[in-house]
Amino acid sequence: PGGPRGGGGGEEEEEEEEEGGRGGYNSPSTTALRFRLDKGPVALTTRRPSALPKDNRKERVAVAEEGDESGACSAAYSSLNNRLLSAREREINRMKRRAAASIPAAADESSPSSGDGEGSGAQGDDFLDTYFGVSAAVMWNLVYTPAEEGPVVPVSRGWNKVLDPVVDDFQYVIFEWDNFFASLVSSTLGYTDIAVSNIIQTVKSITAAGFVPNYSAAGIKSEDRTEPPIGAKVLEALIEGNGGFSSSPPRSSSSSGLEWVAELLVDDLIRWNEWMFDNRQKEGLIALGSYSIEKVLNKGQGADDNNMQAARFESGLDNSPMYDGEDFYNSSKEAHTMELWDVGFSSLFAADSLALGRILTRINRTTEARFFTERGEAMAREIYARLWDDQSEAFVNRFFNGSFNRRVTPTSFYPLLLVGHVPTETMDGGSSSIGRNINQLLHSWFFNASRFCVAPDGDFVKNNDTCYWGLPSISADDPAFPALGYWRGFVWGPMAQIV
Repeated sequence: PGGPRGGGGGEEEEEEEEEGGRGGYNSPSTTALRFRLDKGPVALTTRRPSALPKDNRKERVAVAEEGDESGACSAAYSSLNNRLLSAREREINRMKRRAAASIPAAADESSPSSGDGEGSGAQGDDFLDTYFGVSAAVMWNLVYTPAEEGPVVPVSRGWNKVLDPVVDDFQYVIFEWDNFFASLVSSTLGYTDIAVSNIIQTVKSITAAGFVPNYSAAGIKSEDRTEPPIGAKVLEALIEGNGGFSSSPPRSSSSSGLEWVAELLVDDLIRWNEWMFDNRQKEGLIALGSYSIEKVLNKGQGADDNNMQAARFESGLDNSPMYDGEDFYNSSKEAHTMELWDVGFSSLFAADSLALGRILTRINRTTEARFFTERGEAMAREIYARLWDDQSEAFVNRFFNGSFNRRVTPTSFYPLLLVGHVPTETMDGGSSSIGRNINQLLHSWFFNASRFCVAPDGDFVKNNDTCYWGLPSISADDPAFPALGYWRGFVWGPMAQIV
């Protein structure tokens, strides 16, 4: 700014005064908005600040447009729009080349592609359309806000947790596992920088208590709960998909790729893992809960409560039929969890602990790596030993009193992430108890056209209309399914990705 009040001034300030004609940038009685495009600064309005509501930025923009008597603002917008259209054409061509490179099936099924990477085969075109569709969905939700250190990819622009944003564009929210998956998808599409920025902002939303919260936005966080722990597993996939780790530890100082992201985030992921084990592990398995030490320290001030619904939110499956009922939540200070061992959350915690162990091994922190590997394997054994229900022929949640909660959702398949970490002598091609159990799970539930409707040959046309796509968020034969809605029957990306 400069001028008499800003410590600058001089020739540039005098020129701005003359061009604007109604007061310079340093005038204490005026406000001015400027576009610095091709033609330098343009003063748009000089209405006194006292005429504007104190924090109403929309009103300020309206006043700015009102003051565009010379048409400079409209010309600037027109110029910018033309540039954006040109940039869009360039990006489409880049996307075609990137799609051809990242989706082998598109290249295999297409005739030789032209220079822009666009094949002519029908199958290739189908994959290209899918690539464009997923890219559009991710990019539509890409936002930048000054409240974060870099761009983020929220689950949707429709969600917001920012309190009283001064402009609508500053509305956003980071939902933990949704944002982790957005990094995975962005990286798969070839948007590596966006994927890295997004995963950094998500992990760095960690609370003072030491967990990545259910939600975070401009400093507002769920201080009582987290969400499904997939951070280490996604980070590992992100690095492996972009050059991988060095061939063997110890790494050389010249190693390339995204290992630096692991070194930046791994200690926060360790804190999160430790917090979950200390606060949600009950007799070797995970129970969902809600408890805000911040709220306790602030003598009850805060929005997050220690109750059943808050614990449901921690699952990421906000209204799943698995958690119907209010009589199995223990709100005591010593417990503050559901009295229910959760098969999905336990499996993801075990898988994430194992991923953390692998990451630590690759960055040469082997002692810590062994610790988290053993933690993951120990919980995997507990899941296979205690959460399999012969009557249901499935892994299911189990109440602390020993009875099973027989509502089957895709979380019943999550233990298959851990097959390689249960005792190998029990895995002999299906003749053992565990082998038989997995066979029963897949054939009784996964491929069953009246339950999860996943067609073995991928031909969805054979499914009926009520379960056409497969893998609904509750088994199609569950009483809660016919009404559909949210986590009570709809098909969800996070579940599909994990399974």
